[in-house]
Amino acid sequence: MVIVRCPFEINCGRLADLLGGQLVLADLPPLLGTQTNVERIALTPEDCTNGATYIHLIASHNLLNQAALAYQAGANGIICAELIPPMAGGFTITLPNMDIVNGSQYPVISRLISGHSILADTSHRHHLRRSA
Repeated sequence: MVIVRCPFEINCGRLADLLGGQLVLADLPPLLGTQTNVERIALTPEDCTNGATYIHLIASHNLLNQAALAYQAGANGIICAELIPPMAGGFTITLPNMDIVNGSQYPVISRLISGHSILADTSHRHHLRRSA
């Protein structure tokens, strides 16, 4: 089986590097390991679908409950400010603080939340030019 991958996708290893976080794979890791795609970021566990990554931005007292709900809904990983163990086949990215989400990496996070490509839209489409 061949998995066709878009060169503009971001994987959990690269996202952890961009956010300055610590990536932890489950004891039974995802099939693609650190190359697991982060196609979309969900703000609530209810918004998670298969392959989405849940970002926990609220109070930490309900983190474990919300993470369990996200995994149950099909999330492949969790981004949070506290170290929690990932579920089998999943990952967690632990951030030192959540300020980076609203700071320098906001453009990347906001595009992933909206479900768009992480590349900014461009009007330069010279690679699509047609010859006469």
